[in-house]
Formats: sequence, C-alpha cells, structure tokens
Amino acid sequence: MLVTAALHPDVAFAAVSSPFLSDFKMIKQMNLDIDVYEELGWYYKMFDPQHKNEDAFHDTLGYIDLKNFTPMINAPVLWLMGLKDPTFPPDINGGI
Repeated sequence: MLVTAALHPDVAFAAVSSPFLSDFKMIKQMNLDIDVYEELGWYYKMFDPQHKNEDAFHDTLGYIDLKNFTPMINAPVLWLMGLKDPTFPPDINGGI
C-alpha cells in the first residue's frame, strides 16, 4: 500500500499494518533474518557466505525498500504496529 501511495498521486489515504520489506541492513544487524526475512540468511549461506558482495546485495534490495518510497507519499497514512512485535519491530519501521 505504501508503494502505491508513493507512485500514484491520486491516493487520498493509506492504512498499513506491519509493513515489511524495509531497512534490510538493520534487519541483518538485529539478527532478524528469520520468518519473513529468512531468505536474506539463505542468500548469504548459498551465494555469499563471506559477505563479499553485501553492499551490492543491499544496493539491489534498495529498489524495493519501503524507506526509499516514503518521501514520495503525499497522502495521510494510518500506521499500525505492535511495539513488541518480534517480526516487524518499531526500529525497522522507524526508518520509514
């Protein structure tokens, strides 16, 4: 929903609950590459175990990172989040 609000100027209002696909570097730093982000850990195990291409990997993920779309949102947003949510903690969503 946030990406739609960013890319479509006619969106008048957005409501989101537990948005994810944001701040992938922080997810890795917080060891949250589990559950919905489990594929991040798989990528490193299978293709880059020494993290030699980590910067390029995160640069590519930047194309879908929500925090790169939010400056383009002009509509009001109702944001729902759990303050103790282990999968989508506020620290991750704070960058958005």
